[in-house]
Amino acid sequence: MKIENKLILLQQDKTDWRTALKISAEKLLKENYIEQRYIDALINSVETLGPYIVIAPNLAIPHARPEDGAIKMGLSLTTFKEPIFFKTEADNRYSARVFITISAIDYNSHLEMLKSLASKLSEKTIEKLSKAKTIVEIKNILS
Repeated sequence: MKIENKLILLQQDKTDWRTALKISAEKLLKENYIEQRYIDALINSVETLGPYIVIAPNLAIPHARPEDGAIKMGLSLTTFKEPIFFKTEADNRYSARVFITISAIDYNSHLEMLKSLASKLSEKTIEKLSKAKTIVEIKNILS
């Protein structure tokens, strides 16, 4: 899993889940991996389908359909100082501190990215990522 340094944002302040999704995607937007409507689709998907993007304890993988404004393939990684809750704070099954936002340009690449991430991210790795303070630490954890 290769994430460019310019697409990593660490230890952001606690916020609501909608703002967290915007923050997690803003580097992809700035670097022209996605269009603004992709971020809108991320939020709309969670509003419609629920917090399906929380795929493991402390890990969210926000993604939308390629036709929702994906321009090119990419991943961004954002960590938060405290968990972001998608439901209530009492229901921590749907909370995350590590957000890996995906931009995929077609269905097959979308699935391949999800499979690759799932195979490489153990609970221990996610925990280390959530505590990392520097990009160098992130790179060491992912290598």
